[in-house]
Amino acid sequence: WVLPEDVAGWALNSASAGAAGNVVIAGYQTRGDAVFAALALGEIEPGQEILMTDEAGAEFTYRVVEVSEPLPLLGATEEEQAQANAYIAPTTDARLTLVTGWPAATTTHRIFVVAELATTAQ
Repeated sequence: WVLPEDVAGWALNSASAGAAGNVVIAGYQTRGDAVFAALALGEIEPGQEILMTDEAGAEFTYRVVEVSEPLPLLGATEEEQAQANAYIAPTTDARLTLVTGWPAATTTHRIFVVAELATTAQ
């Protein structure tokens, strides 16, 4: 993936904010503004809320339900690769998946944060 260094990037083939499906957002934890450093530092936990605003200004609240264990980038087993792919795959439920590297100082693994849509547009 090609990611911007100063903001998180939306995966073009993923769902839109508030829609049914998997909204996939990726960002760096070490480069540029390190917008997802908090994920790599373990500062995101189940129960926390994430506010997302779409291009029309509608706001959606997602509630974190899972923070994955780090999955290796290189040397991953078939099972680990399948698990990583499943996190970013399309879904029928409305969810948000955040993706970044791990650990905080380098990128040997990926972590995924999954959040379910809690409230619709306001």
